[in-house]
Amino acid sequence: MENETQVFYKRPETNPSVMQSGVQNVPNRPLFSKKPKIERVSTYGLTTLIYAIVSTICLYKNPRGLFFMFFSIATVIFINLSLMKMESCIRKSDWIYTISIVIIGTGMFLTEDKQLTGFGKVMIFILVMIYCLQSLYDESEWQLIKYINAIGFLIGGFVENLGTPFTDFAVFCQKIKKTKYDEEGNPLPKEKSKILYVIIGIAISIPLLIVLIAILCKADVFFKEAVDAILEILNIWDVVGVIVMTIVIYIVSFTLMRFLEMKNIELPNKNTKTHEPILAITVSSLISFVYVLFCLIQIRYLFFGGNELPYNYTYAKYAQEGFYELLAICIINVVLVIVGIQLFKESKVLKILLTLICVCTYIMIASSAYRLYMYVDNYGLTRKRVYAFVVLAVIAVLMVGIIIFIYNDLFQLFKFGLLTVTITTIVLIYIHPTALIAQYNIWKMENGNMECVDVHYLTHELSLDAAPVLLNNYDVLCEIDDEYSMNQMDRYINKFEDDIDEYDSPMKKMNVRTFNVSRYLAKLAYKNYAY
Repeated sequence: MENETQVFYKRPETNPSVMQSGVQNVPNRPLFSKKPKIERVSTYGLTTLIYAIVSTICLYKNPRGLFFMFFSIATVIFINLSLMKMESCIRKSDWIYTISIVIIGTGMFLTEDKQLTGFGKVMIFILVMIYCLQSLYDESEWQLIKYINAIGFLIGGFVENLGTPFTDFAVFCQKIKKTKYDEEGNPLPKEKSKILYVIIGIAISIPLLIVLIAILCKADVFFKEAVDAILEILNIWDVVGVIVMTIVIYIVSFTLMRFLEMKNIELPNKNTKTHEPILAITVSSLISFVYVLFCLIQIRYLFFGGNELPYNYTYAKYAQEGFYELLAICIINVVLVIVGIQLFKESKVLKILLTLICVCTYIMIASSAYRLYMYVDNYGLTRKRVYAFVVLAVIAVLMVGIIIFIYNDLFQLFKFGLLTVTITTIVLIYIHPTALIAQYNIWKMENGNMECVDVHYLTHELSLDAAPVLLNNYDVLCEIDDEYSMNQMDRYINKFEDDIDEYDSPMKKMNVRTFNVSRYLAKLAYKNYAY
């Protein structure tokens, strides 16, 4: 059974008797799709083309505008229409993925934070892949390793089939030509395709039209003005960009649907818990001993030591030396515990040791968070420090799921982790961390801690989300007795003036399609400051 292969197909037609033998199969359903290429183009071609056009309208030169929300909605509709054509089984519980995609897509036009929106786009991509896999395959018994393998197969199959949009379309063009018959019913020779002549005609016409239009512009000034006006409205590079983007989205979308329709992702159906637990017990025992000793020292000197620091240490040096190392240890602990659960045979002793490592990890998380708090309390917030708090919080939540998974193999740890990361992403996008960073640092400055305010950092490293906070506190920031800081604020104000007056700037060209809430609020805050 260990050498057999498990092939996952449509969920509702699973044969329980076959599952007992180690191979999941569906009666009368081939491994590879036998649907002719012309039918594939007929099934997915028009839908994919419409999706590509809509996506280009929403996304072209618009990474964080209002229409990104409509792109996320269009993506959900396109995926669901395609999955229905594949006769997939979409459960009610799977809608959490589509809802999350739309919520993240909606948050894109609420913020101007490039880092967060970039991570949000990655999350949308991951959620789309997981949603498709769960709709087409029986993943009820999948755990972390199988999910990773399935995603790897999906990406690999996608790359392997990138040429299928071209080959399928070529077959489609050949098959749509109807066969004609003579009076006796014999098929007549097929006529040569006229599409080639159309393409050749267009290729000849383009350079000829360029020459003719140039001559006509020289011949008549009014015609030249009309052509100039048209070209000013219709930017040739934008036309090329729109066409290329539409083609790329079509190829990517059609290839993904084409591979998903095959339903040929194969995963090994073997028990991974085959290794002797004494090995894991030995390693875990030694690690646990060191962790317990470290945690006792942390509890004694860090939490109950009255904030005492070692000799010749500052808060900054002590926090920086300890935080990132402890964060790395916490991440390593997550990997160690998952490996111990997935690869080794059942053992009560091993479970107890892994649980002890989890408990020690919580103490390390608390120690790391406390060190970071001391540093922030003295030197203010930055992006990295906010993200560090977030990572610690995510690890703390994941450890809850890992502890449950230690004692319950059926617990869906991967889904739990994905849900945790998704919710974290949504919260970060909607709360505007850079605005909170500016508010906190200014508040610390007003309470006498001048070291928390680095005006250069606030004006150059934070996103436009923080602009209303900085502009509304312009007078407070200018109270700093530092000519350099005042110059930085003046440069920040001048940058706003340039962005508002410059023709091609995002603020100046903002319309319904590219509307962004943070950009609008920043513009409004500047007008309130200026007038």
